[in-house]
Amino acid sequence: MSFLIAPSKEMPGASSGQFFGILNHIFNGISTNHIVAIELDTFQDQEFNDINDNHVAIGINSLVSVKSAPAGYFLNEYVEFKNLSLASGELTQVWVGYDATRNQLNITLSPIHTTLTYLNEENEIVTFHRVIKASNVLLDNELNRKLGDFGLARCSKHTHDAHIVGTLGYNAPELARSGKATTSTDVYAFGVFYLEVACGRRPVEPHASSEEMIMVNWVYECLREGKIFSTTDPKLDKKFNAEEVELVLKLGLICSHNLAEIGPNMTQVLKYLKGDAFLPENFDNRIQEQEYRGESDSHAILHGSIPSLITESLISVGR
Repeated sequence: MSFLIAPSKEMPGASSGQFFGILNHIFNGISTNHIVAIELDTFQDQEFNDINDNHVAIGINSLVSVKSAPAGYFLNEYVEFKNLSLASGELTQVWVGYDATRNQLNITLSPIHTTLTYLNEENEIVTFHRVIKASNVLLDNELNRKLGDFGLARCSKHTHDAHIVGTLGYNAPELARSGKATTSTDVYAFGVFYLEVACGRRPVEPHASSEEMIMVNWVYECLREGKIFSTTDPKLDKKFNAEEVELVLKLGLICSHNLAEIGPNMTQVLKYLKGDAFLPENFDNRIQEQEYRGESDSHAILHGSIPSLITESLISVGR
């Protein structure tokens, strides 16, 4: 498989086979091609000096790679390298980043179930997705999930943006105050997304009652009143594993805590989901620390000076 950046969709004279329908023996390597090819290769072609039959490579104006590496990713602070088989049929997340200051392309691979963990904690350059929401989580025909839309992702070296991006209801309170994305702002949005899935409703419902308008606040109040299962999606018709749903709801709440330091990181989230760790025994007390909900930024925005028509249009963006 090859991703191509080229000045035109037309490739006159291109050959199939090892040339991927991009170049041919005559044009391969000519500087006027103005193409960049990113290969995920499961075949070792000696003609192109491939390093093995399972690698990622970058070609510039040629299918002879200028840089290649075995397909995989690092764990444990870049100490342990984990191979990924490109021919396995398993889902793999691939994203391409360009660092203009260094004139450098970065190709990153990760198993799909650990994409956000890899971005936030294991990637060589810590990266923030910034627009985690339901419409950016894609499902295939076997309900395997993929995190999509990396167009607004930023690395930790370029976190401050004059314009706050994201969708109302998913943005962490500290993002509205500082305008700076962090791993915590991604975790917050992930928590809201999890609540959205379990509750079957949007994070902000402008026509709902004041008690139910902000989903996160509503779920929290139901938890305090001992009726957290009343927040589950009515379409489930109460046919669900109560233990699993309770975990999703509580995990969503603690991830979307107003205080960033209260929330877990994505490594901890994965451990909770896999059953390798359990939520704190003092969960109810911890979730209420520092008046947990109070007046959230989303709530303040909705009841502030923004006209209702604008507010409703903001809520619907990207949904």
